[in-house]
Amino acid sequence: MPATARFGAVAFGAALLPVVNILPLVWRYADRYVLLAAFVLVVPLARGLTRAWERARATGAPRRAWALAAAGLLVLASASASYRQASVWRTSLGLWQHAVSAQPRAYFVRVALGKTHGEHKQWPAATAEFQEAIRLAPDNPLAYGALFFNYAKQAQDEHVVGE
Repeated sequence: MPATARFGAVAFGAALLPVVNILPLVWRYADRYVLLAAFVLVVPLARGLTRAWERARATGAPRRAWALAAAGLLVLASASASYRQASVWRTSLGLWQHAVSAQPRAYFVRVALGKTHGEHKQWPAATAEFQEAIRLAPDNPLAYGALFFNYAKQAQDEHVVGE
């Protein structure tokens, strides 16, 4: 393995160490943490592309054209995937709904979606998410507390509206 590839592999792993949950943390591993780690891959990737370009250049133009076309398609595919994912992250509600659809049995995701529904005063939806979280992890107290505060906020909201 070339030195730049070894550097990239070690640096990528090292940049992820604070967030890979080796020691239990409240916030689970999230893809947004990969962004920092991905920066260390720039040097080995650039070196690899430079080597590929030099080889294609030495062997003739047809390979160079194929290499450019492949790189262009990779950039377009990445841009398209990023655009689709960014549209999911536009609102907290959209983000957590997408997360629940991707991982319906994830306890923390259900709690987060319930809290987001509560922030929008969507009390029945919030209650349903907290109850689902309790069903998924009945020994975890977080959802019980969130459900209690959801009922309290709903009662307070109804009391203020009723005055």
